[in-house]
Amino acid sequence: MTEDRSLTPLRDKSVLRKHYQRVRNDFAATPEAKAACAQLVTHLRKVLPNKAGLCASYLNKSGEASLEDFHRQPEGWQLAVPRVDGDDLDFFLFDSEADMPVNRWGIREPRPEGSQAVDLSQCQVVLVPGVAFDIFGHRLGHGRGFYDRALAKYSGLKVGVAFEVQIDEKPLPADSHDVVMDWIVTEKRTIQTQPAAGVERMV
Repeated sequence: MTEDRSLTPLRDKSVLRKHYQRVRNDFAATPEAKAACAQLVTHLRKVLPNKAGLCASYLNKSGEASLEDFHRQPEGWQLAVPRVDGDDLDFFLFDSEADMPVNRWGIREPRPEGSQAVDLSQCQVVLVPGVAFDIFGHRLGHGRGFYDRALAKYSGLKVGVAFEVQIDEKPLPADSHDVVMDWIVTEKRTIQTQPAAGVERMV
């Protein structure tokens, strides 16, 4: 029988996903969460390139870290946000959340009519939400693969955004198509990711 080799030490994605969703949602419901989002944005500004350009951000769903402070004061950055189209994410220039419809996951999305589409390759930076991240840059999403597909050919800076309670010090399970972040930003720290010692990415 052939051994099924994974990219990281064997841990079950579905179990980890449920655990980190619960931990994240519990923290997001605390009085400390709002201040944590503000501190997270302060740390985020430290890892962004000095020369502002186009940044693909996101509008948070319930439980996710909000980037509202960054959106209100982007400090020269032009922002784009995603819209789900079938199995893909399309990005559009963003000014405000006013009059944006809410999709089936409770996330506000730009209307394609009257909004300017943006090719992700034009963006210097992509800010990526997730259920969990590890310190090596692996991301655990909701399992639908939207960001992995969107970022598959993206060569710019990829920044994972999360609360500190969503960070795993051990490598998360990952597949060959999973996209690795360059930085992880929380309210407590910024992490420039490095490959995990002894973990080889299989293709």
